[in-house]
Amino acid sequence: MESLRRIAQPLLATFALLCGAGLAHAQPFPSKPVRIVVPYAPGGSADTVARVIGERTSQEWKQPVLVDNKPGAGSTLGSLQVASAPADGYALLLNGVIAHVSAAFLIKGLTYDPVKSFAPAAQISIAPFVLVVSPSLKAQTVKELIELARAEPGKLTFGSSGAGGGTHLSMEMLADATGMKLVHVPFKGTAPAVTALLGGHVSMVMGDVSVASHVRSGTLRGLAVTTAQSSALVSGVPTVSQAGVPGFEAASIIGILAPAKAPGDVIAKINAAVNRALGEEDVRQKLLGLGAEPAPATPEQFGASLAAESQRYGRIIARVGIKAD
Repeated sequence: MESLRRIAQPLLATFALLCGAGLAHAQPFPSKPVRIVVPYAPGGSADTVARVIGERTSQEWKQPVLVDNKPGAGSTLGSLQVASAPADGYALLLNGVIAHVSAAFLIKGLTYDPVKSFAPAAQISIAPFVLVVSPSLKAQTVKELIELARAEPGKLTFGSSGAGGGTHLSMEMLADATGMKLVHVPFKGTAPAVTALLGGHVSMVMGDVSVASHVRSGTLRGLAVTTAQSSALVSGVPTVSQAGVPGFEAASIIGILAPAKAPGDVIAKINAAVNRALGEEDVRQKLLGLGAEPAPATPEQFGASLAAESQRYGRIIARVGIKAD
């Protein structure tokens, strides 16, 4: 009897451990703090969006949602951290889609795939790029700008927030679609590019919606927005498609990604919580104040956008031969 007891005790202990592990695994998501990795320094628009969404989802989940800033290497340090994390939904990535997918084509030796290494969880917002020129430029419309650029190939210049960024790639896409030969002048951010435009040092900028204040004041002329529909963020400015380039579309999309193979029920919970947050009026107003229009979507819809954007920007990077700064 004593020998049976000696044999049974370790077996029972092992069984108890396994049961405990099973119960822990069965705990509903989230049962501990969730971390949103932002691959940029604190204070930027992506960081602020993460904190707005994190605060709201934390209230719903009754768990802390922490924003973890991991800047560096063109946003790839933070992306790699999430791609390498356990696929349980407790480590998430918030990033702009263009920066995220373009890394595969701009950075040699990338150790993760921007599409295959992640599970799309939630789309947060869509915002247009805005094509602005100096009022002194002899182009009142997109059509006139195209004619001017074609008449003097290589004379007109455009400023951007940096090589390979959204303001650069969207302008290259427009130039490629219309046959314009432009000279790219990269800056370290949209603000210095706009300052150069105001000073007459470049001919145009494909800016983010922060340029809307210059359009309203008349210090810059807004020729078009790049989204498929007109934007309330830049009222009165037509789309590029409406302005003479049918079918043209480019947008700044922000979303949340989890590591690949994250459980479907966890992805569904993240998506539902973010979409509910986007439906709250105070959240909506905060995002609009950042120049981001709330754009809830299913994980499948967001995943389709991610794949399409990867192909779109991969093509233009290869066609133009763009290199990262």
